[in-house]
Amino acid sequence: MSPRAGERDTVTAMTTAQYPAISSRQRMTLSAGTAMKIGFFGAFGAFLFALVVYAILAVIAIALYLLGLFPSLGDLLPG
Repeated sequence: MSPRAGERDTVTAMTTAQYPAISSRQRMTLSAGTAMKIGFFGAFGAFLFALVVYAILAVIAIALYLLGLFPSLGDLLPG
């Protein structure tokens, strides 16, 4: 892709004005209630993620058992 009229074909001409190397930091106040909500929903999200992962692993294990590739899974079943 060639540069437009009046533009230089260098990396420094492309982004230094749009994306400064040093970003300005903003101070943010966080109340205790907001921190509790963030912690609760973060932990709840991690729990749901783990639950989904275990469900996927269970489906894979059952499929492998039914195909005869994981016969020792039957030893865990009662009876």
